[in-house]
Amino acid sequence: MAFTKKPSDDASFKLKFGAGNYGQLLGKAILNSGDLGGTRISLGYMQRKRDGVVDNLLEPKDSRDPGSHDIRAARLAVDSDLSDRINIYNVFDYTRVSGQPHIQQLAEVGTGVFRPNVVYEGNTFAQVNPANVGGYLNQSAVLEPGCNKTVTRARLDTICNESDGLSTDKIWGNMFRIEADLSSVKIRSTSAYRSWKNQILGSDLDGLGSLRGALFNINATNTLNGFPASVLSGNPLLGQGLGLSAGTAAFLSSQTIPQITQSLFTATNDRSQHQYSQELELVSNSDGPFQWVLGAFYFKESGKEINKQSFGFVLDTNQAVYTTANFGGLAPLIQANNPARFRVIPQSSTLAYSAGGSSKAVYGQASYRPGGSEGPFGVTLGLRYTWDSKRADRTQNGAAPFSAAEQALNTRTQKFSAPTGHLTVDYRATEDFNFYARAARGYRSGGFNLRQSTQVDNPATLTVNEAVALIPFNEETIWSYELGAKTEFMNRLRLNFSVFHNVYSDQLATIPIPITGGGSFGTQVVNAGKTTYTGFELEGQFKLTDYFSIDGHFGYLDVKIKNFPGADITGATRNIAGLLRGSGYAPKYTGAISANVTVPLTGDANLTGRLGY
Repeated sequence: MAFTKKPSDDASFKLKFGAGNYGQLLGKAILNSGDLGGTRISLGYMQRKRDGVVDNLLEPKDSRDPGSHDIRAARLAVDSDLSDRINIYNVFDYTRVSGQPHIQQLAEVGTGVFRPNVVYEGNTFAQVNPANVGGYLNQSAVLEPGCNKTVTRARLDTICNESDGLSTDKIWGNMFRIEADLSSVKIRSTSAYRSWKNQILGSDLDGLGSLRGALFNINATNTLNGFPASVLSGNPLLGQGLGLSAGTAAFLSSQTIPQITQSLFTATNDRSQHQYSQELELVSNSDGPFQWVLGAFYFKESGKEINKQSFGFVLDTNQAVYTTANFGGLAPLIQANNPARFRVIPQSSTLAYSAGGSSKAVYGQASYRPGGSEGPFGVTLGLRYTWDSKRADRTQNGAAPFSAAEQALNTRTQKFSAPTGHLTVDYRATEDFNFYARAARGYRSGGFNLRQSTQVDNPATLTVNEAVALIPFNEETIWSYELGAKTEFMNRLRLNFSVFHNVYSDQLATIPIPITGGGSFGTQVVNAGKTTYTGFELEGQFKLTDYFSIDGHFGYLDVKIKNFPGADITGATRNIAGLLRGSGYAPKYTGAISANVTVPLTGDANLTGRLGY
C-alpha cells in the first residue's frame, strides 16, 4: 500500500501554482502545524483542471471536449507520539474528478472483402471476416454539420461525439498505522479502506456523429420496398422477377425504405469498488549487518458495474435475406437491384454484475551486509506466498436479465496461489559507484472475464452438454533479470544504466468472440503462452550550476512473442506466434530531455521552471 509523507516537525505553509496549454491550471496548498506537543498535523488541498485535447465539433465548450477534467482533492494527516515507543499515524483523503471520457476514434471497419485462409507451418487457419460496416457507412448520411465518416488509423484532431455525458469519479480512503518500538524490534499494524464510485452518463465509441441509414425490420410490408417495379413484376419462369401484379409492384416500388437515426456504439456506465486491507509487520531495529522484516497481509474487495450499451448491428441483406435459400435462382437478380444492401438492426444490451475477491499473504525479507550499513557488499533475499480467491456473480449480459439456468452458469468462484520473491546483490565500489544484480519472480492472480459469452445446455440433446459457463483464466507469472549501475561524478553528473530480460509465462490476451443473436460484445481472456522483453535504459542528470541542470533518459525494448495459441480449421491448437506483429503499446525506443532552472527569491522562496521534450 502507498505510504505518504508524514507531517513536518516545523510549521510551514506552501503554495504552488501552474498553468499550461489546453487551459491547464494547477493550484496546491499544504499547511503543516509543526510539533504540537508530540502531535503533528498537515492539511493539503489541490485543484487541477484542463480542457480536452481533441475538439468535439458537437460541443461548443472546450472544457467539455474529450479528455477534459477538473480534479479536486483534499488530504488530512495526523502523526502523534502516544509515548516514547508508540506512534500512530492516520491519513484521510478525498478526491473528486469530473470531466469527459477520453477520445474514442473508429480506426478500421469491415469492408466485406473476404479474408482467405492462412497457411502457416503446414497448418490452415481461418481469418475473421467482420460485418461490412464500411458498406453501411458509404450509403448512410451523417446528420450533424461538419461531421464526416472518416475511418483512419491516423489520429484525428476533430471528432463528433453526440453522446458526451459527464464522467464523475468520487474516491476516498483512510489509512491508520500504529507502530510500537520494542528496542530490538518494531511491531507495525496498518489498516486501510478505500472507496471508488464512477458514473459515466454517456460515451461515444465511434466519433462519427449520428448516422441516418436504412433500417432492417423484417416483415411482409417493407422487405421489398424500393425495389424496381420491373424486378417485382417480371416473369419468374424466365428469371425476370418475382411475378407480382403490376399494381402491387408499382406500390412497393414507390414506398420508401425505413430509415433510422442510430449511433454505431454509445454506452453509459455505473461502477463502484470498495476495499479493505490489513497488514502486520515485525521489523528488525538494529544497526547491525543483518536486517529483516516479517509480515502478513490481508485484502478484501467488492465491486459492481452496470454498463448499458446501444449499438447498430450492420446486416448485409444480400447475404442474410435475399439469398438462394429464400429466393432460389432469382437471388442474383434481386441482389443486383437491392436499393439498400446494408441495413442496421438497432440493439440494446446491458452488462450487470457484482464481483469480489480476497488475498492473503505471508512474506519475509532479509538483508546481510558483512561490513555493516556502510559495507561495500550486500545481499537481499525476499520471499512471499500469496493465496487469492475471486468471485463473480453476473446477472445480465444482453438485452434481458438472465434466467435461473443462465444465472447458475454466471456465478463462479476460483482460487489461485503462487510463491514469489527476489534475490538482489549489490556492490558499492566507491561512494560514487554502485553496481547491482537482481533476479525476481512475479505473479498476478487469475480471474474471470465478465464480458465472456455463456450458453445453457440444449435439453433436446440428451447425450451432449452444450452448457458454457464463465471460464476462469489462470495466473500469469514473470521471471525478471536485471544488471545495473548507479554512478555520480564530481557531484555534478549522475548516470544510471541497466539492462534487463523479462520472461512472461501464461501472459493474458483478450480475444474477440462473436455472440450469436446480437447480444453484448463478447471477449475471451486466455493465457496466451510466453513473451520475452529485453532491453536497456540509460538516465542521467548534469548539474551545470546550483541553479541550472539538464536531465534525460533513453530506452530500448525488444519484444519477442515465443508462444501464442490459435486453433486451425480442424480445431487443433497450434503455436501462431510467428504470425503476430508488434508489441501492443510498448514502443521500441523511448527518450526524453529536459532543462531545469531555479531562481532564488526572498527568504526561502524559489521560482522554478522546466522545459522538456
